[in-house]
Amino acid sequence: MQGPEALLGMLSVSFRGIVDEDQPAILEPEYRTAINRHLFWASSEENLEMLRSTPHKYTGRRIDPVSHSWFLPNVDSPRRDAAVDILLFASVNTLDRFLEDTEPCAGHTPQPLSVSTLGGLTAGKLRYTR
Repeated sequence: MQGPEALLGMLSVSFRGIVDEDQPAILEPEYRTAINRHLFWASSEENLEMLRSTPHKYTGRRIDPVSHSWFLPNVDSPRRDAAVDILLFASVNTLDRFLEDTEPCAGHTPQPLSVSTLGGLTAGKLRYTR
């Protein structure tokens, strides 16, 4: 499955890294992570690790995958990781509901991303919609 980087390259899209906005993002799969279904690219391995270890510092408001309400993640926000995808939850209650029955959240469950999932892509200051 081909990732979104190929399409972004064809469109000549470039943008700044999410952690260090003074540096260009590296549009390669190994520098990408998905947080609550939004894609983010880092400008270095160190910045990617910072993003993955403390996403709440860089992503701003997110939509809870269960309640679908907006919330501002913090250091105590419950999370679940699947490969390079991260799900952040507004509360322990919504995480518990997710763990009990992921079927209602199937559209928000981490899964491999492809060009077909680009509708709603956000990264740094860029927003791409179909």
